[in-house]
Amino acid sequence: MRFTIQYQGSRLPRPISELFERAGYSISAPRPVGERSRHYTVELKAAPSERRVGTTREIAGRPALAMSLRGLRERVGRTQGEIARKVSMTQPQLSRVEARRDHLTSTLRKYVSALGGRVEIVAVVDGSRIVLEGV
Repeated sequence: MRFTIQYQGSRLPRPISELFERAGYSISAPRPVGERSRHYTVELKAAPSERRVGTTREIAGRPALAMSLRGLRERVGRTQGEIARKVSMTQPQLSRVEARRDHLTSTLRKYVSALGGRVEIVAVVDGSRIVLEGV
């Protein structure tokens, strides 16, 4: 799906471009509408539907968004290189971390902290959510 928006200026404002990217759109390079016009046209193409970033699950009767580390990074709008630098890894090392199915808690904390978040470990026992401390 393609559609066009017009804006004035040399760049699409970051909050607007981030909003579209979080919704799964890619933004093409701006093209001038007229020779002297300061208005530009941006084509937005829907991301392929098979590329699901997250799913909604219910945890202890409450909805929660579930996604991979890669999906989380993409949702925040960061590249592997940016995160790798923040956690003192190379990009290929970070790629391997994202591909793993089993992680050390310390690795998850570094990764999520580099994204600007924090990790909470929650145990669900008999329908009760219990945040584990000191883990």
